[in-house]
Amino acid sequence: MDKLGTSRSSTLRMLALAASASASVIVGAAVAKDIKLARTVKSGVETRLAFSGTWDRHTCAAIPSVVTISRQPSNGTASVAPGEQTPPLSTPGSGTTGCEGRKVDSHQVMYRSNPGFKGTDVVGYHNDHGIDATITITVE
Repeated sequence: MDKLGTSRSSTLRMLALAASASASVIVGAAVAKDIKLARTVKSGVETRLAFSGTWDRHTCAAIPSVVTISRQPSNGTASVAPGEQTPPLSTPGSGTTGCEGRKVDSHQVMYRSNPGFKGTDVVGYHNDHGIDATITITVE
């Protein structure tokens, strides 16, 4: 027993739990979500490929975030525009949303192929909350 009345084994267990919890926080903060998506679009038509937003799961209020195009397409253009989304029950990036059916301010990842292009293109985007997505686009 130490001066506080705890046994050596109790103290070691508490230290092990604290170390385990610290490791989980450090590992959790470093993990990014790599998402692979596929979309089909019409040639030359600006099309929303994805929403990217973050919100408070209790209030559904938008949390400010930055979304950037990390890979421009070879056969068109991609951009990020403000938008409003209605989250589904779950998403590839967040799992259960907690805000399904409610309107949430968000970002839209937009794409337009070069006129007349038909084939496959790829767009990448990143948000500052740990999402890295690659979208394979079939342009018809």
